Amino acid sequence: LKAKIADSLPRHSLLPLQHRMASARLQITIESASNLYNSDGILAGKSDPYVVVEVPGQESMKFQTQVINNNLNPVWNETGEIMGFMDGDVLQFTVMDKDT
Repeated sequence: LKAKIADSLPRHSLLPLQHRMASARLQITIESASNLYNSDGILAGKSDPYVVVEVPGQESMKFQTQVINNNLNPVWNETGEIMGFMDGDVLQFTVMDKDT
């Protein structure tokens, strides 16, 4: 899985992130994945992958990409935001199959 993460804070600030603000709007770009497992099986076609990005235990801090049908090397190039991300929060990236 290939992803980019950026906070919404100005880059010219000299203070570390934790001193600039307690929480931020975090932008995450899910670019692509390669050589995914075919969870649909040989006779049923290929997987229909999508990605869920979340802060575990925080239902409102989550976004999901679109499903790419029948593709083991999907390209999403989708950017989502997680509001309220705080220093010390953990991001979890999960690649799922629509059919399973």
